[in-house]
Amino acid sequence: MRNPSLPVLLSAFLLCVCGKADLSKFARIEVPPVPDGEVTEYQVLVQDEQIGFYAMTTHQVDFRGTPALRFDLVTKTVQGNIPTIDSSTVFVTRDSMRPLSAFRFIRTGAALVTTAASYVPGSVAIATYTPQGEKQRMLPIGPFSYDADQLTALGRAIRLPTTGKPIDIQVVNPMGPPTGGAVFDGKIGVAGEGTVTVPAGTFDCDKLILNAGPHVIALWYEKTGSRRMIRYAAPGGSMIMELLPPGSIPRPEPTR
Repeated sequence: MRNPSLPVLLSAFLLCVCGKADLSKFARIEVPPVPDGEVTEYQVLVQDEQIGFYAMTTHQVDFRGTPALRFDLVTKTVQGNIPTIDSSTVFVTRDSMRPLSAFRFIRTGAALVTTAASYVPGSVAIATYTPQGEKQRMLPIGPFSYDADQLTALGRAIRLPTTGKPIDIQVVNPMGPPTGGAVFDGKIGVAGEGTVTVPAGTFDCDKLILNAGPHVIALWYEKTGSRRMIRYAAPGGSMIMELLPPGSIPRPEPTR
């Protein structure tokens, strides 16, 4: 079985955590000063083998009258002879990181799946398009529900107590399963701090954890500046991402 690209894998690990708590009593959202047009690039490793790259571009935009951040996410991987392109655009409020809208397509070989998610207070409308047809669902969400594709950016903004239990959130995964998307319980908590060395350099970081059943996903964020994600590690080396120096990802030559 092929290992999925980053957003798929991240979503897959956020499926089975139970329990409820009011995030606002224990944590706060404090969006760092993210420069308009900021680009962060990562190498993607599976079992210490580089299989591709992941890039996030952030823009400050107006979304239907709401000050918003737009995250453009692209993962390009190759396993065996099969390339995968996973591309998403997610709009979130600039003050609270609440999701507003999300679009995503995944092309694996010749197979293409696309989704669109529209968020309103209390619910999300999801449409999924596959070679087998279209599926639409309207799902209920709570005050601390976040789109699966924004989670690595959410970790930059969430401020958690250094002691105590992880905080409960809800994760909306428009890709599912099942087709048409789903909403799952998740947890996020602090796992300490330390120095992390990646291809882009050495950084003083805060470490967060995302729990899902027996799985633990670790994420490291720089302590200062725009609090970029420095490293992402899924269990057993099944997926690792490390920050690269700017301009590291190969770009196609312009056509003439």
